[in-house]
Amino acid sequence: MHQDPFPLILYYLYCKFDYHKQCRLMRVISLTSSKGVMQMVKQETTKQPESWYNLLTWSNAYRGYNALIASLVLLEYINNPEAAAIEYLPDVAVHAFEAIAPDSLNNLAITANITRGIQAGFAFFSGNSTIPSAANFADVVNHGLSVYRRLS
Repeated sequence: MHQDPFPLILYYLYCKFDYHKQCRLMRVISLTSSKGVMQMVKQETTKQPESWYNLLTWSNAYRGYNALIASLVLLEYINNPEAAAIEYLPDVAVHAFEAIAPDSLNNLAITANITRGIQAGFAFFSGNSTIPSAANFADVVNHGLSVYRRLS
């Protein structure tokens, strides 16, 4: 009598819509053979349909906020002929990175946020900046919160 040492595991996704428009996920957990008889063990789960409400999370709000800030700063840089690239473009890059990859390369992102926060702080206190003082102050607070979020 021969029995397989490891069951042959097959996974498949079977999606069948019923009258509730719910997707039933069927997956074969294992398919084993003993004495020439095939036995299948099934597990069924019900998946609710996706909605926009499911996408409203703090992580997505954080990403959207940073994408909006990066877009607004870039738009201001393009439309303001007196704007200094050394002030605007690092801010665009940091906010774009926070929007695209908020949970990766933490050490690099923390360093970039601290550097941009210090730069905005110097610009706020010196008054010698092409970025308005209120925006520099908000940027210091914003990058401080980004560092705090990455550290926690």
